[in-house]
Amino acid sequence: MSKSSALSLFHFIWLRDCCQCPACRHPCSQERLLDTSAVPLSVAADKVALVQDGGGLEITWDKSQFGHKSVFTAEWLREHCYSRKTHQHHQKSRDHKVLWDAKILNNLPEISYEEVMNEVPRIHLTYTNNLLCKRILSASRSGSTC
Repeated sequence: MSKSSALSLFHFIWLRDCCQCPACRHPCSQERLLDTSAVPLSVAADKVALVQDGGGLEITWDKSQFGHKSVFTAEWLREHCYSRKTHQHHQKSRDHKVLWDAKILNNLPEISYEEVMNEVPRIHLTYTNNLLCKRILSASRSGSTC
């Protein structure tokens, strides 16, 4: 699912493991709640439907997952596509990676707790694409119910 109508393939086990619903990911901490080892490798979808005029996919999982539903936006699917051609395109467009060495000790990147919790997609990409270590400066979450 891409803007260019290119074909992207996703494995069911990977999509089930990536479910972002509140039952599978803690809504505040984004901690994974799904026990991946409890999902059979043969997991399959009972139903796959386009949602919001092609703006994403809704998957209803088989009986091994008790009919659990996962929804993935088209944007999320494009960002996380691992088809070879799409992956190569994203690799070329990513920022230059910064590898760790002794120099990083003198200039540790920093980010506030609030930024991590409020901007998860950007922060996640920073972690995975640039291999940077982020220090959380504030452990408090004033006004949070989590």
